[in-house]
Amino acid sequence: MELPTETITEILVRLPVRSLLRCKCVCRSWRSLIEDPCFIAEHLKWSSCNRFLFTRYYSDSCSKYFISLLSSETLEVLRRIEIPYADRSGYFRIISSSNGIVCLASNHGVSLANPATGDFKLLTVDDPPRPCDILFSYGFGYNRRIDDYKLIQISGSTQRRRNRINRARVFSLNTGMWREITSPQCDIIYKFEGTVVEGIVHWIANGGASEVILSLDLADDKFGQQPLPDISADDGNFKRLCVCDESLILMVYSDSRRVGGINIWVRNSHDLQWTRLASIQSMVGIWRPVGMIRMGDILIENNYGKLAAFDANTGDARYICIDATNHPVQFDFLPYVESLVMIKR
Repeated sequence: MELPTETITEILVRLPVRSLLRCKCVCRSWRSLIEDPCFIAEHLKWSSCNRFLFTRYYSDSCSKYFISLLSSETLEVLRRIEIPYADRSGYFRIISSSNGIVCLASNHGVSLANPATGDFKLLTVDDPPRPCDILFSYGFGYNRRIDDYKLIQISGSTQRRRNRINRARVFSLNTGMWREITSPQCDIIYKFEGTVVEGIVHWIANGGASEVILSLDLADDKFGQQPLPDISADDGNFKRLCVCDESLILMVYSDSRRVGGINIWVRNSHDLQWTRLASIQSMVGIWRPVGMIRMGDILIENNYGKLAAFDANTGDARYICIDATNHPVQFDFLPYVESLVMIKR
């Protein structure tokens, strides 16, 4: 006796992506079901409960850059992921991840990949040769209001460690086309990969009189500015944005590799007000925070190229074993969920 379609769907939607890829070979009806957009959307809801972490790092033993997939619960390294179209050194930048689609930038250009399904797309960028002092800043994310994935590319000068904006444009995955947008009159600083929260990309920028949050709404492609919290000089001279539990997180710290403390701020998504979440006292050997697993559980790099998960509530730390370099500038983290989401042409 055959099971009802509804029962089969309820069973399959709970399976991991690798199992579903094998299930597509069982019969045509299962293949059609698994490739159905409604099934993919429902599977994404279930997958969102099982979050992972991506880390980019440089391996001394291989002299190449890699991505490893980590369990967000145990921080165990699950597997290493190869990146298509990487150059000889394997160099690339992780721009962002949204619904299982990861956006990467390398010397070959910008690409979108779904590591779970193996789907990959190299985006065409018709650019003339650019001067050596021009650097690209990026943002990538999904906006549910328009049901579209977008990539933002901002070009600017690298002089004085700042990215002076002179051009901005947006690529829509739905249309497959680039279009120019009005550039904001400010400089992106600290980190050139934007942080996406609820369909809005955020960077830290120099707004003239003070540093601000530069944002771009993926629904209408318009830039905006919001204030940073009231930060004292004692809090640190370096800033980094990340996302945790759909909230924008600001990490303030010293860029000295000798002794440094870390101050964590979280922004309310409704009134955009900042609240200090944690303040970690100066510790010898701690260099910089690189991300947050969950509220209060912070990923920190030390001066020896090692990673630790630090619990700001208890003060406990546990180290993560990754085959990486002794130069601690290469680690980068972002949240990730596996999905069946396809990269449209």
